[in-house]
Amino acid sequence: MTDVRDVTMHGGHASGLGSLIGSILGGIAGSTIGSGNGSVVASIGGAVAGGIAGGYLEQAASVRRSVEVTVRLNSNEQRTYSVETGETFRIGDTVRITTTNGISHLSH
Repeated sequence: MTDVRDVTMHGGHASGLGSLIGSILGGIAGSTIGSGNGSVVASIGGAVAGGIAGGYLEQAASVRRSVEVTVRLNSNEQRTYSVETGETFRIGDTVRITTTNGISHLSH
């Protein structure tokens, strides 16, 4: 093994579901404040704030941490693999690479 480094991978395109749910909940919570026009304004403000908060929560939930491991094969070729955190890899370790259906896994 020639290199090991931690990486943070951000998920793909957000579905918008977090913003939608946040807007609905924020609007409902805001509607309980005040009466008349004040309640309407609070509902709108709650919906906007809830939508923003829901969007941030959805993005935060899509972050995934992994480890990038660069391995020198017996043929002297170098390959880099992304592995889930959990097993500890160190530079100089000997690893076993198993590939099933095109998916490679590293282990000690």
